[in-house]
Amino acid sequence: MISTSIFELFKIGPGPSSSHTVGPMFAAYNFRKNIIEYIEKLSNIHELSVQVELYGSLSDTGIGHGTHRAIVAGLMGDEPTTVNIKRLTQIFENKDDIYEIDYNGVVSPFSFSDIVFVKTENPYRHPNTLKFQLVNNYKIELVSIYYSIGGGFIEKD
Repeated sequence: MISTSIFELFKIGPGPSSSHTVGPMFAAYNFRKNIIEYIEKLSNIHELSVQVELYGSLSDTGIGHGTHRAIVAGLMGDEPTTVNIKRLTQIFENKDDIYEIDYNGVVSPFSFSDIVFVKTENPYRHPNTLKFQLVNNYKIELVSIYYSIGGGFIEKD
């Protein structure tokens, strides 16, 4: 028996596509929580950065569907149900903007160039794939792969 509530099926969140906005925002928000848990264990934090790779249809239509904005909002701690839509639409109005994202006291810059729209063949199992990497002092410390499987739902490898 499937136990999915009506609130999971009909999500509140930004559009135009729940697979390309709500799902990626949930994925970024989830990765943010992982970052906070991880940095609490680190004693040596130098230059913290996050890099995101988008594959498949997220790469192909991500800008038009606001995927890049959803990712920044999620990393900043916004969730689809409560995100300020006006602020969301202003993210990366200028692609030179740099966002100082605070992970519970550890601040990391995030720019448009930190999102890679991968145009080569997608090596992952789903067409809507996001790969998040936490880099500390030029070393990859944490990697998470998420799939935006439709309807705002995500799966994590």
